[in-house]
Amino acid sequence: MEKPRPNKKMNFGKKLIIIGLILALVGTFAAYLNQTGMGTVTVKPFKIISDEGLAINCMIYIPDGVSQENPAPCAFAVHGGNSSRYAMANYAQEFARRGYVVVSLDQPSNGQSDRGVSNFFGTEDVMKFITTLEFVDQDKLVVMGHSMGSTVVSMAEANPQFGIKGAMTLGAGASTLPETKINVCVQVGIKDENTGPRGTDTAVLGPAYYNKSEALAAFLNVPAGTEITSGFTTGSIEDGNLRQFNQPGCGHLGMLYSTEGIAMALEFMGKVLDIDYALDVNSQTWVIREIATAIAFIGLFIISFGIIALLVSRKKELALAETAQGHATPNAVYWIGLVLMCAVPAIGIQELYMAGKEFFLSISSKVFAMEHISGVIFWMLCTALMVLIISLIVKKLTRGYDWSFDKRILSLDRKRLLFYIGIAVAVTLAQYVLVSLALFFCNVCIRLFNSELHPFTLTRFWVFWVYLPLYLIYYIIIGYVQTSTLLCKNQPVWSQYLRTILVSVLAPGVMLALWYGSVGITGVNTFFEWRFVLGVLLNFLPGIAVGAGIQVYCYHRTGNIWLGALTNAILFTWMSTSIGVMLS
Repeated sequence: MEKPRPNKKMNFGKKLIIIGLILALVGTFAAYLNQTGMGTVTVKPFKIISDEGLAINCMIYIPDGVSQENPAPCAFAVHGGNSSRYAMANYAQEFARRGYVVVSLDQPSNGQSDRGVSNFFGTEDVMKFITTLEFVDQDKLVVMGHSMGSTVVSMAEANPQFGIKGAMTLGAGASTLPETKINVCVQVGIKDENTGPRGTDTAVLGPAYYNKSEALAAFLNVPAGTEITSGFTTGSIEDGNLRQFNQPGCGHLGMLYSTEGIAMALEFMGKVLDIDYALDVNSQTWVIREIATAIAFIGLFIISFGIIALLVSRKKELALAETAQGHATPNAVYWIGLVLMCAVPAIGIQELYMAGKEFFLSISSKVFAMEHISGVIFWMLCTALMVLIISLIVKKLTRGYDWSFDKRILSLDRKRLLFYIGIAVAVTLAQYVLVSLALFFCNVCIRLFNSELHPFTLTRFWVFWVYLPLYLIYYIIIGYVQTSTLLCKNQPVWSQYLRTILVSVLAPGVMLALWYGSVGITGVNTFFEWRFVLGVLLNFLPGIAVGAGIQVYCYHRTGNIWLGALTNAILFTWMSTSIGVMLS
């Protein structure tokens, strides 16, 4: 009797899962070893309750040898808007390596902290906690905050009882008065895209002109028009009124990933606290952790492809024996349509983003709790509809287009639907479990640049269900367009993936390139109004690219759009709602 042949596609799925698991585990463990300095720094989460009753999630880094008998200086690091405590991980790691105890937090309504409002975005409550730590040298306390997190400097100024010796804003100006007894440094990147005309500072056309800022001159207590260069210093540590301006060669988000910026922060705080580091400030290892978490991030998605391959191959009656092929004809009409599809998402992004925030807020700020997500998904839905219209016009103009192909890729029965939902849930749960395990056992956040993956809080779990239908509508529309309009007859498989991914990311990618390119080349922020829109969009770019790949892969295996649409909707609704700022 002939033995049954092994299912090659099932084996392929298993191989992908194994490869993905290896990458995820190796990446996570490497990140753990790196951020703990090979075990010389203890990194652990903790939680405090604010005066308003909000649970604020925090992280503390404690170097070996620190104790009540041998207290260490402490740096309090605060993230910016639409982010989490892990945004400050690079600063935290480098300060901890040089003997500081470091505390970071998820500001209320951000990350894993409760939704609500507290004094100075929770920094006052956390600072009170820091002053109770017996292994911290209370005479050597410093604070720093990125972007919106610079409010920690205002908190320090308003609470002289904490005795904070040094404060630093990263990617944000300061309004510290000359007579205020605190040593402060303003650090703004020379390519900071958030820099532009504000208030009376009309001369500040962009980051290259920031040193002409009237607010900066007032902060340094010098006459307006004074030539200010990086490292410009006034006041003194002895008098407690040191003022310094640093300008590393990076952008706004780049401040979080700038070796130069971190070195400048270490130098300023060391000078204020009179600490002579054993390690050179330019000797930094955080890049290894960033690469490691990126490898883990990639591993998670390889696992996702493996799970899809494995589960689909188990249902032979629902899976295709051969890879489904494209249908579009690459004629002149096709290429014109393709160009329009790439360009359309760039149309009116600022207006659609703002309209989306206002639209969902008018319905309910309690239900649609994530203002930035509301703006982005509204823009995504509007552009998806415009792209759909272009797609239909292209097909109408293509002679002899076989509309039965559209019916086939849209056909769905109950059995298929339940099977596809099961796969989509399995993919998301697998990623969710691994992300939770990495956080629980290693205190490592799996991330790629500014895209972070987090377990849910109870509030964010309910928000997930609010936004899921919107993401599902988007991925159904865009999945139909990608499958029926982008994939050509007799097109190589690699070309199908490449073309679909490029079309998906080209418009936002070009906008980001123009934005950063304009700032980097001219020093003038031509696209100043878009700064928050594009800053938020940057978090979504990896997901948009991966989502396009998932859609093509699922079509190849099933011959319709539904598995890709359902998987993308569930997966990326979780990713977008598990982090980011919530309305109070």
